[in-house]
Amino acid sequence: MAFCGLLLQNAATVSADDLSANRRAKLEAIRARRIAYPNGFSPRDAVADLLARFGGTDAAQLETLAARAQIGGRVVAKRAFGKALFIVVRDGGGEIQGYLRQDRLGDAAYDEARTLDLGDLVGLDGVMMRTRTGELSINADGYRLVAKCLHPLPEKWHGLTDIETRYRQRYVDLIANPEVRDLIRARARIVQGVRSFLVERGYVEVETPILQAIAGGAAARPFRTHHNALDRALQLRIAPANLL
Repeated sequence: MAFCGLLLQNAATVSADDLSANRRAKLEAIRARRIAYPNGFSPRDAVADLLARFGGTDAAQLETLAARAQIGGRVVAKRAFGKALFIVVRDGGGEIQGYLRQDRLGDAAYDEARTLDLGDLVGLDGVMMRTRTGELSINADGYRLVAKCLHPLPEKWHGLTDIETRYRQRYVDLIANPEVRDLIRARARIVQGVRSFLVERGYVEVETPILQAIAGGAAARPFRTHHNALDRALQLRIAPANLL
């Protein structure tokens, strides 16, 4: 995934171009060994469901259950300890820790996992467990790089604060500021609720043209533009849908 024009705020001595070049070099190394992004990966489980199912289960119970999980998501944290690697993976509904061990994954998969960067999209397959500190985790015996993030994400602690970037690159805003996703979900539920309320009462939703020759849709002053190919003036419709 490419996120242009972003700098790590704590990387004073390393430019964004250098960081991106390093990530691209990792991608080329993967391409030299195999197909970089093989098709066919589809996560079976959602992180939110795993947290709900096993959030109250202790280590001994998880060991007895030996419940398997398969997730896909974005790497938002990473730390290595010898022959073990801990990554935090975030999908659309939450975050969970992945525990990757060299003796369990195999040398090739583990060596590739160690080169992961924040922002990379991965797939994990393994068994639910708790670490010594009690952290609910997936003890991975399967790992897959789904897509490489080719540009560094905003610095973790300060997030993405530049208003211009937030509105021009909404995809980065959604990654860096999880609360924005909550607002978008809330709005979607509100719109869906209003639409369902009206549909149940016999209304029919009809889409209307966004650009039109005659201003309409509301009493507000319309936005005017010029259609070069048609060589004609058009007005932006105020309300993009009608209910009949």
